[in-house]
Amino acid sequence: MLIGFLSSCCLYGLFFWGMSRVSATSGAIADGANPILASLMAHFLLHDDKLTRRKLWALGLAFAGLCVIALVRHP
Repeated sequence: MLIGFLSSCCLYGLFFWGMSRVSATSGAIADGANPILASLMAHFLLHDDKLTRRKLWALGLAFAGLCVIALVRHP
């Protein structure tokens, strides 16, 4: 329980500290990248999660969308 409590406190503490130091747009983009990274990491950490061509296209499209948003907001 102690390890779980400390890791949660450290995770959220650093997350909110970092979010207070960047613009709202940058924070939203970073937050939007979490599901993309989580689905990519699932392939490497879960033995039954296969990274198919369709999933690769979806991840690429999602990442491209984040890049477009970042470029439009921060030229």
